[in-house]
Amino acid sequence: MCGELIGSAAPALELAFNGESATSGALRFPLHHDCFAAWEFERRETTARLIGTSSRPHWMLWRNPQSYPFDTSSVRLNAPQEAGIYALRSPTRWVYVGESDNIRAQLIQHLNGDNACITVHPSLTFSYELVPDAIRAWRQDELVSELRPICNPRPG
Repeated sequence: MCGELIGSAAPALELAFNGESATSGALRFPLHHDCFAAWEFERRETTARLIGTSSRPHWMLWRNPQSYPFDTSSVRLNAPQEAGIYALRSPTRWVYVGESDNIRAQLIQHLNGDNACITVHPSLTFSYELVPDAIRAWRQDELVSELRPICNPRPG
């Protein structure tokens, strides 16, 4: 899923699907534990949404309940220098959802005014989710479609 090779020392899971295979009759796919967890969560949630039994209300699409003030000292203290999705929120609405290889660096760029729409909203908070590279763009698209942040371009 993530595109990284799984070494012999790396813990991994293997998915097997019935199908045509020269050796075993099943198609086998090794996955990292984190990649499998992300895939399984989204598979279950997508199925539940399609059949109308999702237990996740609209406002719970954002998975991290922790938020921090959107200012320089708070970003430097609380934002990770890791890849993932981040969200900016005003007291009443979602303002922006973004993705980055380095969440902290991207938030600092926003604080420095790289997005005019974000700068006009006072009292923002930020939150983030650490998301594997393989699904990061998909996760951002899902959140923008569902949360409709006012500073993101509308999909399609």
